[in-house]
Amino acid sequence: MCLQVTQAVHRVQHVSTGDTGCSQGTACVYRLQLCNFSGYKIQPGHGKTMVRTDGKVYVFMSAKCERAHMMKRNPREIRWTILYRQVRKHKKGMEEETTKKRTRRTQKYQRAIVGASLIDIMTKRNMKPEVRKAQREQAIRAAKEKNRAAKASKKANAPAPAKTLLCHRHQPRGAVLPVHLAGGPPGLTPRQAPIGHREEPTYPVDDSGGDEGEVEDESELTLDKVEEDMMAEYQEEEEEEEENILHMDDLKHLNKQKGGEAWPEEILHSTTTQEEWKLELERVLPQLKVTIRSDTRDWRSHIEQMHEHRQKINETLTFTDKQLDGLHSEISRSLEKIGSREKYLNGQLEPLLLEYRNLQNVAAESREQYRQASGKLVEKSHELAQISDELDRVKHEMEERGSSMTDGTPLVNVRKALTRVRQEITAMDVRIGVVEQKLLQAKLQDKTNLQRDMNAPVYNNMDMGLF
Repeated sequence: MCLQVTQAVHRVQHVSTGDTGCSQGTACVYRLQLCNFSGYKIQPGHGKTMVRTDGKVYVFMSAKCERAHMMKRNPREIRWTILYRQVRKHKKGMEEETTKKRTRRTQKYQRAIVGASLIDIMTKRNMKPEVRKAQREQAIRAAKEKNRAAKASKKANAPAPAKTLLCHRHQPRGAVLPVHLAGGPPGLTPRQAPIGHREEPTYPVDDSGGDEGEVEDESELTLDKVEEDMMAEYQEEEEEEEENILHMDDLKHLNKQKGGEAWPEEILHSTTTQEEWKLELERVLPQLKVTIRSDTRDWRSHIEQMHEHRQKINETLTFTDKQLDGLHSEISRSLEKIGSREKYLNGQLEPLLLEYRNLQNVAAESREQYRQASGKLVEKSHELAQISDELDRVKHEMEERGSSMTDGTPLVNVRKALTRVRQEITAMDVRIGVVEQKLLQAKLQDKTNLQRDMNAPVYNNMDMGLF
């Protein structure tokens, strides 16, 4: 016997080697049930069924499951149930939910048309899709080349990154830098190191060589990607500038001294000359930047931008006024032409319009006559239908009367009825005779019994005695 199990049904295929319950090659299907508490499968012939008064049916694998259900225990908190394994522990047996694929939708924005004449707008609107696509690809290539050239010039002109001091973001609070990093021999603090023995600081080398990976498929490059790349480069430049800025907090942090260290008793003499100081100052001067972050909500930071925008609006307004005036005059001329053309057409079509109105009136009268004639026709049709029904009824009555007058069936029926009545009368006479005979015999019997009683002797009761 081969046992094949599915999720809800057991199919048992019997291979006949003798007498079995099923014939050879017959598939017996057994339904499996699930325990309402534990979630395990219940084989046929096992389990318990409980029906509530409201008609709801519960199937339990064992009395243990039934008792737990009656005690209102939560199967999700019992370790040996399927629900505990699914929900709380390993989430076994649960179907994998398909994640919804996010599709990126292209958002469209309306932009104001600035610096374009009506001819340019109409030319761009009537442009063929092939030409528009070619111009778009050319603009993408130009933006890409410009981006590459900007990167190359930036790398060629960029100075070596000089970080003389560790930023306070990378240095733990309260720590003191070694002297050999601050410009002195190792083993001394920054205040103990003489100025003449300061070494040049070592700078980290930027190993991120090469540009970022370019787009492999240039046909997939769009203006949105170009704008995203430019924004990413702008953010990278801002981050590099922030990293190269020397913060005042770092200087304060470096001037701190560890507790317990004493000042040197000897006088510190500097061996640095004035030329060396100037060279060092020229080298470090580009890095000594102090930036004051302005608040974006402050109106003073936007006043210049407001003046620029106002100037641009004024410049654009003059150009736009000219274009709008030209457009207004062109539209006015077009309206005048349209009005004159309408008047000409109205004058040419006036006789035809009068003829058309007359024909419409004639057609309306004809439709009214047709409607009246149609109403009369409907009434006559109803009358004809009623007369036809009455004629059919009269014909039917005439046919019935004619058939009854020429047909001999009623006479035959009367004769049969008379014969049946005679037979019944004869039978009744026989029964009456029999009854009279029985009555006569009964009377005679009664008369005989009465005479016998009258002729019988009478005995005295005293002589007979009492018994």
